Amino acid sequence: TTDGLYPNNLPDADKGKPLTSLSGILRAGREGIIITADDRPFSGESQATAAGTESAPEPSASIPAPPLMGLGEIMFFMFIGGIILNVMPCVFPVIGLKIMGFVQLGGGERKKVLAHSLTFVLGILISFWIITAILIALKANMFDWSAPAGPGVFSGDFWLGRGAEGVVNWAFWFENPWVNFCLLGLMLAMGLSMFGVFEIGVKATTMGNDLQRRKGYAGSFWSGALATVISTPCSAPFLGQAIGAAMLQPPLGIVLCLTMMGLGMSLPYIILGAFPVLTKYLPKPGAWMESFKQAMSFLMFGTAAYFLWIYMAFFDADNHPQDILFLFFGLVLFSLAFWVYGRWCPMYRSRKSRITGGIFSVIFLLAGLYYMLPPEGAAWFGRGSAPGAAESSAAAAPSLQEEGNIWTPWSPEAMQAALDGGKPVYVDFTARWCSTCQVNKASYTDEVLAAFKKDGIVMMKADKTRTSPAIDQELKNLGRTAVPVNALYLPGRKPVVTRELLSPAYLLEFLEKEMNR
Repeated sequence: TTDGLYPNNLPDADKGKPLTSLSGILRAGREGIIITADDRPFSGESQATAAGTESAPEPSASIPAPPLMGLGEIMFFMFIGGIILNVMPCVFPVIGLKIMGFVQLGGGERKKVLAHSLTFVLGILISFWIITAILIALKANMFDWSAPAGPGVFSGDFWLGRGAEGVVNWAFWFENPWVNFCLLGLMLAMGLSMFGVFEIGVKATTMGNDLQRRKGYAGSFWSGALATVISTPCSAPFLGQAIGAAMLQPPLGIVLCLTMMGLGMSLPYIILGAFPVLTKYLPKPGAWMESFKQAMSFLMFGTAAYFLWIYMAFFDADNHPQDILFLFFGLVLFSLAFWVYGRWCPMYRSRKSRITGGIFSVIFLLAGLYYMLPPEGAAWFGRGSAPGAAESSAAAAPSLQEEGNIWTPWSPEAMQAALDGGKPVYVDFTARWCSTCQVNKASYTDEVLAAFKKDGIVMMKADKTRTSPAIDQELKNLGRTAVPVNALYLPGRKPVVTRELLSPAYLLEFLEKEMNR
């Protein structure tokens, strides 16, 4: 006998009534133990398994979420991002100067000016292709020794993105506290530099002078190659977001996306190389460039604040609040180190001043990094919580939830217990570093939450900010590899996945449709 099942092949008079008995054939197979009547299997809504539990859902059984932004759209925005790179203070003043240099190299002959310009563009593109190769290597499973072997680098499956188990998802890096530690420090340091606390890039603008001064097309080529390197410190707010979007593509898509960014950065040189007379319309470099650079530094500080918010998730703030305090003190010391360097270590200072400033800069920098370390690193020095403390605290979280909190932490056991009790379960697979996940939170309005409560749905949150094998396995069961994913589990039915971007109206319609099926 089975309880709580509503087969869809019963007479109309019996539909909607609890099923108390059933005769038929009991089949055991790959799908589990399934009862069939009249030698016909029930649909997904009426399959019952041993002990009243549902077998693991097949990826094909879930409703596919709408596709992410198409490759063509990403390439378009990458192209726009490449154009934006030319507005960066490290790059913009160079545009007119380089074109005038091409005019001199070409002796004023238009064809030669264009040829030098295109050679410069080739140098930019090759630099971007080198960056692309590095990113593809980082994404490939050659850097994830625990992952099963994927398709070879020289196979078509690899470049087209097939065989996903052999590829590390871009989000994999954000689940690592050390990656967030490095990104936080990098964004803060670059913001301080752009604000004028200290200067970086002075050496970068002069590096490779011997290559750039070469006569003919070789000099133009190396100038283009080094322009990409020089622009990187100023372009991080745009370059980081664009690369993050491109990394969600298969390797061939990454090549196309980064090529479009290179072409976007090259566009002014192509146009001005073809029409050098247009250089006279470019704004003249001046004091406004410094103001613009300082204004752009606040984008860097905003990015640093975002990574700080993500990074704090790796600390056990409930049981070890002092670790957060140490982190903030570390950020102050880290910033102080660069201020001392910028104040006492410039080249115009005396040798004694530079040495003294350099010593104190190193001391403050090391002290700042020490207090900024993630829990795993701090434990090496006997400070802070032990490695894994935050994870164990999170695992114990279900028993610590306050009564009345509509969201409860997800776990396979908690979800199965709710389903066994005949309660629907809605799971929000989310992460702090997932920007779309944060946008979706605004969709859970009071009206939507009331609808969840009316239907008796248990709302669970599966936080993937830190690596979680259980969440990864459940996403795989749903046919997904990355968040955001939102799924509704109903007793005796296979889970239904929502679309990726949510809205209050969509959620209300979704619940109305699925709960009345």
